[in-house]
Amino acid sequence: MMITVALTAIISISAFTLYRGGLQSSLSGVVNLDMLNEGRKVIAQIHTDLKHAGIPYHGAFSLSFNDLLQVDFSKNRGLEGAEFSLLRFKNDPEFVRNDLPAQDYLLRPLISVKYRLEKVNNSDLLRLVREVNQNPNHPGSRVLSERVSFFRIAPVQISTPGSVDAWFWNISLQLSQRSDTANGKEPEKPEKTRGEGSLDFYDVVYSEFFNAVNNYRHSPRNWNTGLKYTPD
Repeated sequence: MMITVALTAIISISAFTLYRGGLQSSLSGVVNLDMLNEGRKVIAQIHTDLKHAGIPYHGAFSLSFNDLLQVDFSKNRGLEGAEFSLLRFKNDPEFVRNDLPAQDYLLRPLISVKYRLEKVNNSDLLRLVREVNQNPNHPGSRVLSERVSFFRIAPVQISTPGSVDAWFWNISLQLSQRSDTANGKEPEKPEKTRGEGSLDFYDVVYSEFFNAVNNYRHSPRNWNTGLKYTPD
């Protein structure tokens, strides 16, 4: 009887260990799948904003690629408090309005977009907020993620002999599983790290507006430049 009890206990402990390991693995898989979907949505939103980035028209265009996106790290150290600001075209043009002056006829309106990184309470991760100032009196904001461990938008120039330079943005994003701070100590600033519980996302995007204005300065104005095309 003692042998039977001992064997039962051994089998039960082994079964419980396998069950606990399987449960932890399943939960980790669910969390990673959730982070994967979240990261893809964040990258897709940033891609759309940068693709439609532009500047206001004041009778002529004179710009560099850096004019399209302003990055501010002055509000805090590291990524916390960093802001990425741009103006972007709406996805759809405004239809003809009788009250518009001739020079503004069919111009595409711009809206202000800002990405801001904020500290998450009791965590070493950051919150990524997208703020749209389409109406100055009623700005709208939306939290895209609360598990950002790294985020960067950097310009990249590609030069080829005999052709115009191409400018792109390189987007890097890392999401990590949330880990609460211990013993009330302030966590270290997030750094880009690879490891268990983290997923990396990358994308490359260019501004259609900049490509149309900078690389084809003598071409007729078109949809991407925001100007009405008037044939000679």
